[in-house]
Amino acid sequence: MHIYVDLLARECVLLVVLVALGAGPAVLLSERIDAASRAALAPILGFALGTCFATTVLEFASADRTYWLLILLALASLIFAGWRMLRQDDVVHRSFHLSLRDVAQLLVVCIAVAGPLTYTFHTRHTVGPVAYTYTDVDNYIGEQDGARTTSIGDARQAWSHAQRTNTRFADLTQWDWAFFASFNANPNMAAVSADLNSLLGLGATDTNSPFLIVLLLAGAFGAFAAVRYFTCSNTWMAALAGALFGGPMFLELWFDGFEAAIMALGLVMPFVILGVELLRSPGRTSISLLALVAACLLIVYPVYVPVFSVMGAIFVIYYIATHAGRANLWSTVFKAATAIAGLLILVIIFANIGFIHNLEYFQKLANNEVPLPRVAFHLPVQVLPGWLLQTREFWYLPTLSSGDAKQILLAALLPLVFLGFIVFGLRRHRLASVLVALGGICSLAAVYAYTSRDHCTYCAERELLPLAPIVAVLVAVGLAAVLAIPRRWARLLGVVGATLLVVAVAQRTRIELTRFADGAYFLDSANRSVLTHLPHGAKAIQLEGYGQALSGQAEQPLWSSPALMDTGDYTIMAFA
Repeated sequence: MHIYVDLLARECVLLVVLVALGAGPAVLLSERIDAASRAALAPILGFALGTCFATTVLEFASADRTYWLLILLALASLIFAGWRMLRQDDVVHRSFHLSLRDVAQLLVVCIAVAGPLTYTFHTRHTVGPVAYTYTDVDNYIGEQDGARTTSIGDARQAWSHAQRTNTRFADLTQWDWAFFASFNANPNMAAVSADLNSLLGLGATDTNSPFLIVLLLAGAFGAFAAVRYFTCSNTWMAALAGALFGGPMFLELWFDGFEAAIMALGLVMPFVILGVELLRSPGRTSISLLALVAACLLIVYPVYVPVFSVMGAIFVIYYIATHAGRANLWSTVFKAATAIAGLLILVIIFANIGFIHNLEYFQKLANNEVPLPRVAFHLPVQVLPGWLLQTREFWYLPTLSSGDAKQILLAALLPLVFLGFIVFGLRRHRLASVLVALGGICSLAAVYAYTSRDHCTYCAERELLPLAPIVAVLVAVGLAAVLAIPRRWARLLGVVGATLLVVAVAQRTRIELTRFADGAYFLDSANRSVLTHLPHGAKAIQLEGYGQALSGQAEQPLWSSPALMDTGDYTIMAFA
C-alpha cells in the first residue's frame, strides 16, 4: 500500500504546483473557453510558465539554492487569479464555476490516464523509473539530479575544464548533466523537476515516473479542452479524447522514456487553441499566452518549432485573407506584422537563455552534428492508421498482407469507421479543420525528415507523433457531432462508435501494459535497499552480472549514475 501512497503523493504534489502556476495564465483565457477547459489547461500552462522561469534561474544557480522561487511564483499566480476573478462581473465570474458534470469528466480523464500506470508500478512494488526497449530515462534522471546541485553555466564550465585537462568526473551524474549543458541540448523538465525534488528532499529516481505520469495527464487535459472548444459544448466525448492519452501509442512513449516527446505532445492542443484565439480576438493577452506556450516548446523540444512555425504562418495568411479588403489590405498586413513581431519578442523574453542555446543547437542540427538514433522501426503507410488511432500497439504492427482477420479489423476496418466520424465532425465543426492542416504539415515534415536523413525511420516517427493527439481530438469531435443530432438512430450510432473506440483501445492498452509489466525493467526496492547500505569511504564498486540480462542496459546506468549521487564518489565497474 505504501507504493500507492508514494506514487499518488508525488503525482499530487506536481499536479497541485502546476495548477497553481497555471491559475494566473488560465484566468486570462477568453470567455469562449469554459470553466472546465480553463481548469484542464491550467496544468500545461503552469508547466510552460514554470519551465520558462525555472530554466532561466537554473542558468545562474542550482535548484537546491533557488527552488523556493518556483513556489513563490506559484503563490503569486494563485493570488493574481483570485484578484482577477474578484474583479470580473457576474457573467464572467460564472465562467469559473465547475459543475458536477465537469468534475466527473475531469476525474474520468485522471483515472483513465494515471490509473493504469500507477497500478502497474504498484504491482511491481516500485515507484520507478522504468525502461522497456530504450534507456533514455537514465539521461533524464542524470539531468534532473545534476541540476539540483549545479547550474547550467557551472555545468558547462565543468565540461570545458574536464576536456582541457583530460580529467574524469568523479560523479557520473555530473558528467551526464555537464555533457548535455555543453551540448546546448534542451533541458526538458529538468528545471521544474529539480526544484520540486529539492523541495521534497528526493532524488530523480524517486520522482521521475510519478512526475511523467502527471505530464501525460496534462496533455490529456489539453485534448479534453480542445474537444469542448471546437464543439462549444460540455460533451462527454471530451473526456474520451483525454482518456485516449492513456492508450498504446502514448504508453509506448512513456515506457521507453521519451520524456521530451511527451511534453511536446502535451503542448500541441494548447498551441492550437491559443493560435485560433489569437485569430479570433487579437490582443496583448492572446499574444502573451501563445508566446508562453511557444517558448516552452522551444525549451523542451525545439525539433517541433519549425512545424509549429509553419502552422503559425498559415494562421497569419488566413487572417490576412479573411480580414483584408482592397481598401484595408496594408492596414491588415501591418496589424499582422505587429502581432508577429510582438509574439517573437515575447517568445525570446520567455525562453531567453533557452533561445540563445537553441540557436547553437539548430546550427548543429543543420550541420548533422546531432547524433540521431538508428532504430529498427518499420512504419509503412498501411500501418499508420491503426497505430495513430491506437487500435493497434506499436510493438506489433504486421502488414495487412501478413495479418489475420483480427489485424485487418484493427488496422483497416475500424480506422475507416472512425475516419467517417472525423469527416462528419469536420462538416459540423469547421473550426476543427485547423487540426487537419497541422496534421498535413506534420506528415510532410515526416516525409522530409525520412528522406533527408538517409531513411531515418526514427526521424519520421518523431514528426508523426503529433498526429496522435490530433486524431484523438478529431474522432471525439466527430462522435460529439453525431451524438448532438436529435434523432434516436444518430445517438445510437454515436454510442456504438464510442463503444467501439473504447473497447478497441482499451483491449490494446491492456495487452501493452501486460507486455510492459512483464518485460520492462523497473528499478526495484531491492536495489534501493542495497544502495542505502553501501560502505562509506569506498571508492570502487563492482557490479557483477549486469551485462547478462537485457535489463542490464537500463539497470547499470541507473545504478552507476544518479542512484549513487548521495552515497559518495564511486567508480563503477560492471562485469558480465
